[in-house]
Amino acid sequence: MKPKISIIVPVLNEEKFIAEFLKQFDNFPTAIEIILIDGGSSDLTVQIVKKAKFQIQTSPQKGRASQMNFGASLANSANLLFLHSDVKISLSQIKKAIDLLEKGKVFAGAFGISIESESKALQTISKTANKRSKFSGIAYGDQGLFLTQKNFYKIGGFPDVPIGEDIKISQEIKRIGKITFLEDCVKISPRRWQKEGILFVTLRNWVLATLLICGVNPQKIIKFYPNIR
Repeated sequence: MKPKISIIVPVLNEEKFIAEFLKQFDNFPTAIEIILIDGGSSDLTVQIVKKAKFQIQTSPQKGRASQMNFGASLANSANLLFLHSDVKISLSQIKKAIDLLEKGKVFAGAFGISIESESKALQTISKTANKRSKFSGIAYGDQGLFLTQKNFYKIGGFPDVPIGEDIKISQEIKRIGKITFLEDCVKISPRRWQKEGILFVTLRNWVLATLLICGVNPQKIIKFYPNIR
């Protein structure tokens, strides 16, 4: 029996966090396929995933967009959900995505976000980000984009860009459909804000997103957005 949904997770040098991320799937039914795609990790990420008995493959090309496209090509389900490795999602949320896709109620969908922190500033950022997504129709990577394989390939998958693949695919979706944003929120790690500073990360994210939406070449932007692990 084919899985009802394939969850595709791009990873790179996540040895400090990947075991905790995988724990959330321990009791998930086999109808939910988990596919991790490594981008060439130099640490113990791959070994940790294999030890936990999860499926992991190495992408032929580096870059999150390439990793997710490769993951989609390996998926055994007609439904896809793209999830970052610092996101926590519940079984009920995944079942909701499956239901919406199987009944054809959405072209594509995404969840709201809730940053896992008691910081009022980060809670405000979460609420503002959710409002911004609904207004702009743009689903950011942390929001768990889901759609059918048919629609994924109809829009050409993730564009081959070094940064902003979430924005670019959202723009492609908007050309022929729309993204339905759910009120239900997935939980995301505050690690980037904690490491680099709340104000700096927030302003940088907004500026970079604006530039990408306006069509600035992602190659000119990537140097301002380092990997934080």
